[in-house]
Amino acid sequence: NTRWRLDTFGAVGAEKTVLPGATLTLDFDDQGLVSGQGGCNSFGGQYKLDNGSLTFGNLAQTMRACADDTFNQQEAQVMQALGSTARYELTADHLTIFYDNGASALHYVKA
Repeated sequence: NTRWRLDTFGAVGAEKTVLPGATLTLDFDDQGLVSGQGGCNSFGGQYKLDNGSLTFGNLAQTMRACADDTFNQQEAQVMQALGSTARYELTADHLTIFYDNGASALHYVKA
């Protein structure tokens, strides 16, 4: 039952910040459901935690196009990343989700 806001993402050590004006979020409930905002579209699906691993399943999103194509590209990159997650690290105020076999990461801060 925590909302997370994406701060940076990409290859570990070379992460890029979220585009100004874009808000990308993740909300987890205690029933295994996840929802959020991808920047232009909302999405939802399932998540599973298992011994330090995090996977998302059946993610579906609305299909609204962003006015700026760079926002479309960012959203597509983040959704693709969520579909290929492997593990996560959690502290009180930060959630890091690793994807691309751990070579890249999504860095979230508590919203």
